[in-house]
Amino acid sequence: MQLYRVGGGDTGIDLSDSLPRIERCPHCGRILNKQDVFNLQSAEFSAKWDLSESRDGFQVASENFVRICREGGFGNLEFHSLGNSFHVVKCTRVVQFDAMRSGTRFENRCPICGNYESVLGALPAHLILYDDIGPRDFVWTDLHFSTLDEQHPLLIAGESAASVLRSAKLKGIHVLPEVHYELGGPNEGGNQSD
Repeated sequence: MQLYRVGGGDTGIDLSDSLPRIERCPHCGRILNKQDVFNLQSAEFSAKWDLSESRDGFQVASENFVRICREGGFGNLEFHSLGNSFHVVKCTRVVQFDAMRSGTRFENRCPICGNYESVLGALPAHLILYDDIGPRDFVWTDLHFSTLDEQHPLLIAGESAASVLRSAKLKGIHVLPEVHYELGGPNEGGNQSD
């Protein structure tokens, strides 16, 4: 089974600016209530891509992307409307990222909120899976990568879902085979993808 990382074009927009109240860590300034974006009823957002990345770490999908995912019967995805023709993407299944094998670096841990200023070294991605990812399923990594408020999980697709997205010729989408995995967890004799 091949797994794929799915990403989109950068919008330069912060969705969290649409929140009625932003809670920040008093020490490092990180937004602490980013997940409230999933409850927004409306937000100023426009993009030229079918899958976009906001500056504050969210993936935003066009109606076209949402339609293709729903028609494809892809698992573990939710789409939260922004009150226009765009939706915030949320994945309902999270898998363990193997930071040791990927060489991930954690920089400047905040003593107050416990978050890191930067989490770098996401690719190639190495996952530890205790259950297989279905060919039409999506998952998020438990680690969020990048710097400060831009941190986000990797969106990973199964082989059939990736194939459908590639053939749909969506604008701005990247579907790349940069994911390795170990099924059964580390040192349990599981199957490896590499």
